[in-house]
Amino acid sequence: TVVPVPPAPRRHRRRGFDPADLIAAEVAAGRGLARTAALRRSNGPRQVGRPRSERLRSPPRVRASRPAPPRVLLIDDVLTTGSTLDAAARALLRAGATAVDALAIARVLKAD
Repeated sequence: TVVPVPPAPRRHRRRGFDPADLIAAEVAAGRGLARTAALRRSNGPRQVGRPRSERLRSPPRVRASRPAPPRVLLIDDVLTTGSTLDAAARALLRAGATAVDALAIARVLKAD
């Protein structure tokens, strides 16, 4: 099952769309997989602009909104330090997933 990494609520409201969800929809459709929004993210410190050490020390607050499917392909739009993907994967594992793989479309090469 394809699961997008959720954006922070403020960021979603500001953008008006969720890039990870759009990517997840295309991946799921292209591979004939199910897609579900199994995660929620709370407002917390913005990841954008924070130094790498702070991002790793204080990752975003991500929780499962329902029981997780056993096998998950977690989708994010940009990988910077990996702290958001890690928080999302941990939430899915706590919610019952037995395997979580991740795919990010872009990667920041230097995350200060």
